Amino acid sequence: MSSDEGRFDGILLGVAQQHQGIDPLLETFFSFMYRKTDFFTKPDLAKQAIDRHVAKYVTLAQERQKKADAEAAKRAASAAPPPASKSRVEELPDEEDEAAYQAKLNAEKQAREAKLAAERKPVIAQGHFNHMSENFGRPPEHADPHAAGSPSHHRQGSSSPQHHGYY
Repeated sequence: MSSDEGRFDGILLGVAQQHQGIDPLLETFFSFMYRKTDFFTKPDLAKQAIDRHVAKYVTLAQERQKKADAEAAKRAASAAPPPASKSRVEELPDEEDEAAYQAKLNAEKQAREAKLAAERKPVIAQGHFNHMSENFGRPPEHADPHAAGSPSHHRQGSSSPQHHGYY
C-alpha cells in the first residue's frame, strides 16, 4: 500500500455513506467523471482504463480469497480428528441371521409404537377434561373459581381467584 493510497479514504467514505449501495456510488462517480472531466471524450480509452483498474482489484480480491480459503482449510484440518483406518475386521451376518435379526427389530418397533399409541389415547371418556367445558371461552376473571379443575379451587381460604398467566 503506497502512502497516497489511503489519502482520500475519509472523503470517499463520506461519499459512500450517503449512497444506498455500490451501484449508486459508481453512478455518482462516473456521472461526475462525465460531467466535470474529459475522461469520456475518448470512450475507448476510458473503457480500457476502467477495465485495467477493475482487473487489478479483482485479481487482488481473488488472491485474498484463496489465501483465506487455504487458512480455513488448514484450521479445519488441524481441528478434525485423524481419519479412521480404512481396513477393519467386521463379522458379516449370514442371510438367514440377517432376516431373523430384521424381523426381531421390526417386532420391537411395532411393540413400541403400539405402546406409545395406547399412552396417547385421550381420557375424555373417563371425565378428566369435563371441567374445561364449564369455563371454555370465558376470560379467567369470569370463570367459576369453585369449578372442578379451576386453578384456585386447590387453595382453601383464598378470597379472590388468583391468575397465573393462563391468558
